[in-house]
Amino acid sequence: MFMKGEKTKLCPLSLGLAFGLTNAISILLFAWVGIMGPTVMSTLKGGIWGFVDGFLFGFVLGIIYNFCLCCGRKWCGKKD
Repeated sequence: MFMKGEKTKLCPLSLGLAFGLTNAISILLFAWVGIMGPTVMSTLKGGIWGFVDGFLFGFVLGIIYNFCLCCGRKWCGKKD
C-alpha cells in the first residue's frame, strides 16, 4: 500500500470533524453528570461550543500538518 518513507496528508475537514465530535461528546457527558451545568440548555450550549472548538482545532492542526509535511520535503531535498 504505502512505500517505505512515504508520507500521507491529512484531510483538515475530516480531522476537524473528528476532533469536534469527540470534544462535543466529552463536554455533553461531563455536563450530563453534573460537572459543567445543571440545565439542559447549558448542556446543549456546551456541546455546541465543544464541537466548534474541537472542529477549529482539528482543522487548523490538519492544515499545519500538511504544510509541514510539504515544506519538510522541500527542506530535506526530496521532490514530490
